[in-house]
Amino acid sequence: MPVLKESVRLTESETQNMRAVLAAYADLHTFSPTFSKKSVSSFSILFYSRTFMATVLILILLAGSGIGVTYAAGNALPGQPLYSLKVNVAEPIQGALIPSVSGKANWENVLAERRLTEASRLAVQNQLSSSTQVYIQQQVAIHIARSQKDSDELADSGKSNPALAVRSDLEARLSAHSQILALLTQRLEQDGNPSSAQVALLFQNVSQDKTAVSITRQANEVSISNTNTGTTTSSRSAGIAFVAAQNSARHNEEATLFAQHVSLLGLLPAASTTASTTASTTVTASTTISASTTASTTVPIPTVAPKNLKVDFWRGL
Repeated sequence: MPVLKESVRLTESETQNMRAVLAAYADLHTFSPTFSKKSVSSFSILFYSRTFMATVLILILLAGSGIGVTYAAGNALPGQPLYSLKVNVAEPIQGALIPSVSGKANWENVLAERRLTEASRLAVQNQLSSSTQVYIQQQVAIHIARSQKDSDELADSGKSNPALAVRSDLEARLSAHSQILALLTQRLEQDGNPSSAQVALLFQNVSQDKTAVSITRQANEVSISNTNTGTTTSSRSAGIAFVAAQNSARHNEEATLFAQHVSLLGLLPAASTTASTTASTTVTASTTISASTTASTTVPIPTVAPKNLKVDFWRGL
């Protein structure tokens, strides 16, 4: 089974550029003591607003060789030098710049999936430790909770359709990774990779998370149907059509994500043309995990890693 390898090392120019970035960021957070209340103009208030500072920081990061550092951070894994920059600086800034509630919820969906992808990549490198598995599991739970909170806010404000779209997207991502983790556990056990135990635990938790999200998604669908009860025929038809469209989109997204990640991780031969698998694995602690999963849509598995999986760090900018 191919093993993913990644080595990130900053050049001298990149190191100097990063220091300049941090210095500039610190300067933006420092108020000059010579300023009086009378001297604070509307421009000064704008300049020191969080959004403005975040925008300036991003522009600085993208300038010159800094773009290489930021891109490398986007592909960093837990335990690597740039991972902290990725999760503590870049991702929060991206999320802060998203204006809508639905956009923020979808961003949390992306981050939950990103953490699971990181865990899978570490596992195939035999680098997924117990502590990292726990960290990933905690972060996924945090992102799911935030997404669900935003979805509830949308639904409570009468925006049931956007709420359903967010929940359908989250369920598709979790369902795809549940299948991936089941297959990955089986392959790692066959190869004698000790990371299989950690992956199996992730599989259990992601499966439970997916079930919980599915329940809220179904409740959302019922809410949409009940809202349209007693209205005109066209309104009821529109509600039914939207629910059906979301179900179709969810199944297609799930199948596509599964196929892409299977190819990225090298879990199936490139010649395979269906995103279907049956995985059965036994956990060390006398717990048997059985997952028989078949994606609802047949999707060709690409022979190279899809570009969107490598540069999704830029999504939202």
